[in-house]
Amino acid sequence: MLTLGITIGVVLLLKWMMSALRDSAVEAAGSDWEGFARRHELHANGAFLHGTYKGYSLVVDTVERKVGRQTVLRAVLHLMVPSMPIGIELKRGGLFDGVVNPVRTTPAFDTLMKHPRIAQSFEKASGSYSDFYIEKGFLHAERGGLPETAAELAAFIAPALELAIALDEVIRSGGAQEQRAAP
Repeated sequence: MLTLGITIGVVLLLKWMMSALRDSAVEAAGSDWEGFARRHELHANGAFLHGTYKGYSLVVDTVERKVGRQTVLRAVLHLMVPSMPIGIELKRGGLFDGVVNPVRTTPAFDTLMKHPRIAQSFEKASGSYSDFYIEKGFLHAERGGLPETAAELAAFIAPALELAIALDEVIRSGGAQEQRAAP
C-alpha cells in the first residue's frame, strides 16, 4: 500500500514538474513573441500573437495535444489568403512529401496548384510543418514545440507566408489562366 502511495506521489510530482516546465517555456517565449509583435505592429498576449503581418491576417497560438499518455505543446499558425476561394480545401497528401490531397477544389484551382511558383511554395510549406492544410481561405500550419525566439517565430511563419504571397499574386495576376494555356 505504501508503494502505491509513493508511486502515485511520484507520478503527480512528475506531472507538476512537466506542467511547470511547459508554463515557463511559454512564459519565456511570450516575452520574445511580444517583442516580435511590437516590431511588426501585431498584438501579443504571452504566446498568442495576432494581427496583420506583411499584409496578411495572422494568428499564432499554442495548443496542448495528447500524444499517448503525454501532453505536448505545439505551435499553430492561421494565415488568411484574401484571394483564396472560400470553398477550397487541400491537405498534405503524406508526411513531408509535399503532395497535394484535394479535399474540396475546382478544376481552375487544380490548375493553379500546378503553377511552378505555387507548387514550389506549397511543397516548401507542407514540408516545414508537421500538419499543414488550406481551408476556408486560411492556411493552417502546426509544428511540435514552441518557437522560443523572435527569429524562430519568423522562421515558423515564413513558409506559410511565402505560399500565401504566391497564391495571392498568381491568383490576382491571372497566372492560373497563363499556366493552363502553357503546353
